[in-house]
Amino acid sequence: MSSGLRKPGQISDELSDDCKKRNEEIEDEIMKEMINNKRVVQILLLGTSDSGKSTIAKQMRSVFLDKILKFELVKSKRKINEK
Repeated sequence: MSSGLRKPGQISDELSDDCKKRNEEIEDEIMKEMINNKRVVQILLLGTSDSGKSTIAKQMRSVFLDKILKFELVKSKRKINEK
């Protein structure tokens, strides 16, 4: 029988597993919300050659798509490390 007291920093395996499971559930909810809130916006970029149209398109793609891709990558790494 234990007194229920633990050393600082010591976490029971059961609590740790529950925390991991809850964390995954929260991450899944966040991802679903990101997908549901995602809006498709079409932009027509007009301008002469060498005015930066393709640069703007590339910057928009990197700013908005990288966030979702990085989140998926981190989530996948966690699942692989757990197994």
